[in-house]
Amino acid sequence: MFGQNRFYKSLENFPKIFTHQLVMSASNFQFSAEGESFSGCISYRPVSAATFFVDYAFWRGNAAGQHSTNILLHFIVTVLAFYLFLRLTANTSVAFFAAALFAVHPVQTEVINTIGYRSDILMTLFSLAAILSYWRYSLEGKKGKWLLLCGGSYFLALFSKETALVLPILIFMLERFFIAAPERRNIPHILRDKIHSILTLTTITTFYIYVYFVLMPNLVYLQQAPQAYTGFAKFIVALKVFSMYFMALVVPSTVSILPPLYAPPVYPLEWWHIAMPLALILGSIVLARQFIRRDKVVSFGILWFFIAYLPVSGIVPLLNPLAYRFLYLPSIGFFLVAAVGINVICQRILLSKASPNMLFLLKGALLGLCVALTLSINGFYKNDIVACREMIRRYPESSRPYWILGLEYYRLGRYSEAVEFLQKHLIMPTNNPFISDDKEKFLTYHLLGIASQDPDVAIDYLNKARAIYPGLVQINLDLAKNYLAKKDYAKALAYAENAVERDPNLTQAYVYAVHIYSEMGNWDSAHAVLKQAVKMFGETPQLKAVKEHLNQKEQMP
Repeated sequence: MFGQNRFYKSLENFPKIFTHQLVMSASNFQFSAEGESFSGCISYRPVSAATFFVDYAFWRGNAAGQHSTNILLHFIVTVLAFYLFLRLTANTSVAFFAAALFAVHPVQTEVINTIGYRSDILMTLFSLAAILSYWRYSLEGKKGKWLLLCGGSYFLALFSKETALVLPILIFMLERFFIAAPERRNIPHILRDKIHSILTLTTITTFYIYVYFVLMPNLVYLQQAPQAYTGFAKFIVALKVFSMYFMALVVPSTVSILPPLYAPPVYPLEWWHIAMPLALILGSIVLARQFIRRDKVVSFGILWFFIAYLPVSGIVPLLNPLAYRFLYLPSIGFFLVAAVGINVICQRILLSKASPNMLFLLKGALLGLCVALTLSINGFYKNDIVACREMIRRYPESSRPYWILGLEYYRLGRYSEAVEFLQKHLIMPTNNPFISDDKEKFLTYHLLGIASQDPDVAIDYLNKARAIYPGLVQINLDLAKNYLAKKDYAKALAYAENAVERDPNLTQAYVYAVHIYSEMGNWDSAHAVLKQAVKMFGETPQLKAVKEHLNQKEQMP
């Protein structure tokens, strides 16, 4: 999004965040060439995009500055979470411990370390601001400024990321559990008592849905996914993903850097793959019901987790079926319940006449473990090579890291390593639910054809790519280049001329033809093609260089 991308490096592009030009297709994002200018946004998130322009204005190309922005935003979210926990529990110790767990747990490494995932942080920040503003609005005589702040924060949360649509449900649960008087906690009373806030949130939600689906349709989520899971497979993957998320939250050592577009395979399928997540969900429902009278904070925390988790559960198609950043908002509910539970355990330890310092040591040890694990995982985000090698170690069945490593080594000019990983990618089962097998194979064949140093091997891969998409002009040029390396001038010229015929506006095709004619010693034809190119495109710097090179070569003995 930033290294070789020009989009956020020019304020001339800033007005584009208010247009459909902000939204791009996933395939373009995954396989764009270096030096292009694109937003990186696969859905309409102008608030997130605006912060990237601010980042560049402050930090220019300094990646440490952009990471500092993410850490600062995470700190603000943690402070807001603390105040929410404090209002819910009225216990400073529990609120601080819950906020500390939220701040340092390894599950947050993905969303903090990856600058492009800032939308989750911003969405959560504005969601918490909206909730706290709503609470002040309800408790301070319904002052309009708090309702305005609530509505404005909700608006910004939605345009940071679409999962903020769950916020009205969370606010209703807050009203139902904590704000409304006990005798007025039924739905009819809440609807009557909070009509102004309901109308405000409904109006904002309606406007956002109109923008999202009509004005700025998000093509990735509206397109037909070639390999998207359906039926039973979709159900199984959703259960496996939930199990992995639960383990990541409960056992921090299981967190690692995840491959892009990764989903756990449907098979092998064991009985516990279904039984465990269903038991966890059923147990959570039972626990929430039991605590609704004894300790409504626990019930609210459980409901918060599942309500916020619903949009990322796999019910709707997701570009990334599994991503720890999706837990950023839901985890607030989890850490609230965890802090309350650990506090109860600590109180029981106190009753056994243990030293009060033991409680501090237990909580400190847990936070220290999280910090240590988080710091170790941070190292995997050093660069693409380190990240992908760790992905392959933890998820060897995922094909995406092999592709990214191949692409990265190709960009570094380490072609033998690029070919090695691209060939491994080719034999791996594809697991990209939004790109067809043909497109996946074509991209790999094409890159292998470019990276392979042996012309015969390169030609073989390029022909395989050409068989999938025969009309692509660039393949013809790549074939011409390799036949030229073999000194098979007839075939090289045939492919170059075919490229000119298919796309007369492609300067590079004329350049190839001139070069081939010059290698053949056919100077008249070389000059004729060059003259035709100059007539079409003018005296461009590239054509001037070609003319100079041709004249020099013609004069050589």
